[in-house]
Amino acid sequence: GDRIEVLIRDGSKTFEVVGLAVTARRPYLGFSSEAFAFALPSTLEAMEPDRGRWHWKYGVRIAEPDEVGRFVRSAIGLYPDGAEIGWRTWESLRDEANEMVRILSLFIGVFGLFAIVAAALVIVNVIGGYVLAQVRDIGLLKSVGWTPRQVAALLLLEHVGLSIPAALLGIAIGFLGAPLVLR
Repeated sequence: GDRIEVLIRDGSKTFEVVGLAVTARRPYLGFSSEAFAFALPSTLEAMEPDRGRWHWKYGVRIAEPDEVGRFVRSAIGLYPDGAEIGWRTWESLRDEANEMVRILSLFIGVFGLFAIVAAALVIVNVIGGYVLAQVRDIGLLKSVGWTPRQVAALLLLEHVGLSIPAALLGIAIGFLGAPLVLR
């Protein structure tokens, strides 16, 4: 695209701007949130005629990264004293995004752990109920000479024998179904 040169106030350095992005922002409960669309000023004026309620954020990418500080100081000098001016580098935006991902991952991990514990408790209750329902069968097995260890092995084999194929089937369905859901 077009290249724009920005000359700082004292004329000592010309900065070449290699990219420019404008994001319309509107504060929400004291926080600014990213716009979900980009709009021309004429479109914004049709949606919100009061220019005092407009909030803008300009993103500038400078060809010489070492000159960012000088560019920001000169840009701040061009605005009136009451204007809110701030600057951030791509590294700070990256770090902020990584921090948000870390927090969300921790949040999801904690609730995932709670879900696993809840599922384990449900499974233990179901198996316990099944064993209690089989008191007569267990009594018959013991009367024909089965030891408590053999009875426990039989019950374990029944449940593990059902759970392993079910887990494998669930994994297969997940791998096959996930791409369809994510589309």
